[in-house]
Amino acid sequence: LASQIGSANLTILANHGVIATGRNLAEAVYRAASIERVCRLAYDVLLTGLTPTEMKWSDMVGMKASLIERAADVYWAGAARMTIKSDPSVLQ
Repeated sequence: LASQIGSANLTILANHGVIATGRNLAEAVYRAASIERVCRLAYDVLLTGLTPTEMKWSDMVGMKASLIERAADVYWAGAARMTIKSDPSVLQ
């Protein structure tokens, strides 16, 4: 499996889910959550019957780097706060 994945940081396994990697746990979790959100958005767009506008690859590269660099830690902190709020016993 590792040789097939190579240097990819996200792999979708048919009928199993995703494998997400990152420089740290926060980045890997953010990637996993992001692919779920993007797939849901793509599905919702397809349901409209409209043709989506294709993004330029050059724009996507910059956005990807920016999101991973800035959003992973923010996402992780927010997820941790939500978990603690819903179940304070996780701190024990």
